[in-house]
Amino acid sequence: MHITPFQTPTSNFAGEPALVADRIKIVEATIRVLQQLDYHAATQIDVAAELGVDVDAVTRHFPSWDGLVIATMERWMSGRQAATWDVALTHGAVPFLRELLTVNINEPALSRLQLAILSAASYPDYAGHSYIRHQYMTLLGYVQHALTEDILAGREPATMQPVHGAEQLLAIYQGFQLQAMMLDFDALDAFDRATARLRRSWPDNDATPDPAWIL
Repeated sequence: MHITPFQTPTSNFAGEPALVADRIKIVEATIRVLQQLDYHAATQIDVAAELGVDVDAVTRHFPSWDGLVIATMERWMSGRQAATWDVALTHGAVPFLRELLTVNINEPALSRLQLAILSAASYPDYAGHSYIRHQYMTLLGYVQHALTEDILAGREPATMQPVHGAEQLLAIYQGFQLQAMMLDFDALDAFDRATARLRRSWPDNDATPDPAWIL
C-alpha cells in the first residue's frame, strides 16, 4: 500500500469549498511570511498584511498563531516533499531521507520552522504537542516500513532490525539538517559518508554493545 509520512496538503481543512479556499490562501501567505521572518517574530498581523486584508480575516479562520503555523508547516512540507515519497518505494529508505535533506537544504526557512516546531512541541503543554508527536512517529514508522521493504528487496541485510535502523537514520538525517543551518559544509556529502558507514555495520546489527567500550 502506498503510504506517506505526512498528511496531504490541507487534509485537516474541513468545511465548505469557499472556506477551504480562504484557508489555503492564508496558509500560503504564511509560507511567504515565514520565508522572510522568524517563526517567533511573525504574527497573524504580518500574514494579513501579506494578503492585504484586515487581521480579523485571518484570525477568523486561525484564532491561534500556533495553529496557523502547524497548518502552514503541514502544507509546506507536503508540497515541497511530495515528490520524495516514491523514492522510498523505488530506491529505499536511505535515498528517501537524502531527498528530504536536499529539500531542507534548498528551503532553509522550512528547515528552521521544522526544528522550531519540534522543539516547541516537545513541551507536553504545547497546543500542538499531540499532533506534532503523531506526525513525527508517523515519519519514524514510514522509515521503518521502508527499511522492511529494503530487506525484502535485497537492498539491506536481513540482520538489520528496521526499528533500530529507522532510529539511526533519523538521527543522522536530523543531525545534518541542524548542522547545515549552523555550519558551512556539504551536508549531503556528510550524509552519504555517515549512512555508508552505518549500512556497512548492519550485517552485525544484532551484536550486543560492549559496555566496557561505552564506558
